[in-house]
Amino acid sequence: MKRATYLRHLILLLLIASLISSCDKVVINGSGAVITESRNVTGYSYVSLGIDAVLYITQGSLYDLKIEAQQNILNEIETNVTGDQLSINTHQCIKDYSPIRIYVTVPDIKGMKVTGTGSLYSTSIIKSESMSITLTGTGFISTQDSIITNNLDINLSGSGEINFIGKATSTDASISGSGNITLSGESLSSDLSISGSGNIYAYDFPVDKCNVKITGSGNAEVNVFSSLTGSIIGSGNIFYKGNPFVDVSISGSGNALHVD
Repeated sequence: MKRATYLRHLILLLLIASLISSCDKVVINGSGAVITESRNVTGYSYVSLGIDAVLYITQGSLYDLKIEAQQNILNEIETNVTGDQLSINTHQCIKDYSPIRIYVTVPDIKGMKVTGTGSLYSTSIIKSESMSITLTGTGFISTQDSIITNNLDINLSGSGEINFIGKATSTDASISGSGNITLSGESLSSDLSISGSGNIYAYDFPVDKCNVKITGSGNAEVNVFSSLTGSIIGSGNIFYKGNPFVDVSISGSGNALHVD
């Protein structure tokens, strides 16, 4: 009994410590009206959002960055360029604030990333030789308009959601956790990986060749013309449309199942 009580107290103390360490000592509460601020930030082709905000990305001829937020919250938002990446974070912890909206226009966009609970939307057709889309946490990314690229790389870690619309020559998409990736458009080939209980929905993303690797209970829905290869370890399933040659190794209760 004493040991159980000790363990409960220890877990509680560790939880409190983690909460304290996750935030700086100073906590800023939002106050005042929402205003718009323009910032002169250039020279980047990757955008990383690390705060709870909504970010809209547009491809255009000139760099442009506008932030809508309460004045005292604006003072805490950092927009720094390191190498070719724009990182959006905060100096201090912020809470109880009006929604933050960020509008970014960039001539050449090669990557977009969300860490945490933020949301990101692309709001124009984006053309790029390569495109990296990364989500870590519970956030959301949606390419509302088409992305056209040769090399597409999508990575999701956590329970968030990525919705992709566009065209690619080759597509790599991976999930680690319980999140979901939805693909719409087309690609010549795709290499899909699921580790955990997440799902990849790609019936509306036809490809010529597809390789799928599942470890866990996640499912992949694919649309394949010529060749479907891969492996399943666990209870996950591959549901496929089309009439491809199929070579999938299975260890566990999962299966590769044809659907109409």
